[in-house]
Amino acid sequence: MDGRGAGGRRGVDLSHQRVPHAIASPVALLGSALVLATEWVQLFDIRDLALRAPKTLTKLQAGPGPSLFDVGALVAVGTFALGWVALAVVTLRARILSRGVAILVIAGFFATPSLQPLLPGVWGAVVSNSILGAGWFWLGYEIGASPPPITGPSRGLAPQTR
Repeated sequence: MDGRGAGGRRGVDLSHQRVPHAIASPVALLGSALVLATEWVQLFDIRDLALRAPKTLTKLQAGPGPSLFDVGALVAVGTFALGWVALAVVTLRARILSRGVAILVIAGFFATPSLQPLLPGVWGAVVSNSILGAGWFWLGYEIGASPPPITGPSRGLAPQTR
């Protein structure tokens, strides 16, 4: 098999990586959904609470230890990172896409906590998120790339002459 699945798209057929892919893909999807939900709450609910009842928000976040908002965000971001790193590892092991794609995604996730204390100001976040974003962009490009054009009829569709 040449690594092309249904419709000739690359990256669709991971049948020889079925179990790891069946775990990594839903975890990456779940993590993405949880981060989206967390950001939605931060954008609308927390902002509205801060504008309308700032004392209540302060009380919710001022307790000892992490608040429930913090725990929810940690679960969402942890699931997101674990799922995407696992999916990148499966992609790397499957050898269907360019190895650089998966390496760039993995490097982006590890660059985020390591570059932020090393570079001044926001430059650590800018560089590390650029690495991760480039990996995701390249991953999308590789998956969506069209197969090479067929230059002649395939054997299965060629007219039979006897």
